[in-house]
Amino acid sequence: MFQGLSRLIQLRQQNPAFALGETEFVETGNKHVFGFMRSDDGGVLFVLANFTEEQQPLEARRLRQMGMRKTMVDLYAGRMITATQELLMEPYQLMVLARVA
Repeated sequence: MFQGLSRLIQLRQQNPAFALGETEFVETGNKHVFGFMRSDDGGVLFVLANFTEEQQPLEARRLRQMGMRKTMVDLYAGRMITATQELLMEPYQLMVLARVA
């Protein structure tokens, strides 16, 4: 738990969009997944959270309609995400997605 909170604090300090940006809630197409965007002049961050104990799918087409790209980086987990058909979120997973430059 401590590591997760420490990572969230670190992400907030490293990304001005969290401190200064505008928040826009997004419809993820899955009632179990909460999503919002934070944006500022430096870019856009997409935050997705699965609040269930089961895996939850998100359609790649729906993600692109929200402004995401096929390939993004999950800043929280530190890995690249590629969603060609769907993105499968693990139970209680949090993702902080940024566009790949």
